[in-house]
Amino acid sequence: MADKLEKPKPSNKKQRFGSKDGGIWRGFVKCSFTEHWRSSFEDWCESHPWIDCVEFIAGQLVDEFKFSAWFDVDNDCYVAGLTGTKNAAPRCQGLMLTARGGSIETAIQALVFKHVEMVKGDYEQYFDEPQAVRKGTKFVE
Repeated sequence: MADKLEKPKPSNKKQRFGSKDGGIWRGFVKCSFTEHWRSSFEDWCESHPWIDCVEFIAGQLVDEFKFSAWFDVDNDCYVAGLTGTKNAAPRCQGLMLTARGGSIETAIQALVFKHVEMVKGDYEQYFDEPQAVRKGTKFVE
């Protein structure tokens, strides 16, 4: 129909799978709790209530990271994530750090703990690039 407007299709997959802010998705940060980190996290939570973590995300990270939270039905847990936008440091752009918890509050605390204490805001050090990227070929064509 001539009356119906068609949505323009992106010319390549990189545009289609990029974020709305123009950043490019690179992948997930692989950062898991070891026994040492789990013990440190429990101690850290005593002085960092979850609401302080929400305020930290809203106040310090809002311009550089996108915050996401959801319930993972398959694993019966909550997940919180931070994805580096194009305004983030280059070593965080397009990378997503996630944390899980039995409650949304614990997932948020674990996420901030990972960001501040474990990766120290440098997501790329925990990013395992796909082999195609390491060889210099295009990850998404």
